[in-house]
Amino acid sequence: MVLSAVSRQRERILSLETFREAMGRTEPDLRPAATGGNLAFPDRLPTLKQLTAQLIEEALARSKGNQAIAAGLLGISPQALSKRLGRRTRDAEGPLRSP
Repeated sequence: MVLSAVSRQRERILSLETFREAMGRTEPDLRPAATGGNLAFPDRLPTLKQLTAQLIEEALARSKGNQAIAAGLLGISPQALSKRLGRRTRDAEGPLRSP
């Protein structure tokens, strides 16, 4: 299966499509949110910052903490995810104080 996927590949990044076809799946594996959330909104919409945080948490939960896989699920680079995680940590710690 791996040899077939590699031989059919035309781009630098190996696609999962060959594996899905070999396993009899043509559609992506869709499943409910791993963190128990769903895509229903309250009367007051969450901010983009809140939604971003929830999407990152969901992607990390689905990837079992693997940031490279989580980045792929989100459609961003691992570096972009790392930057967002760092920014989120800094925001939680508050502003830096000089001694």
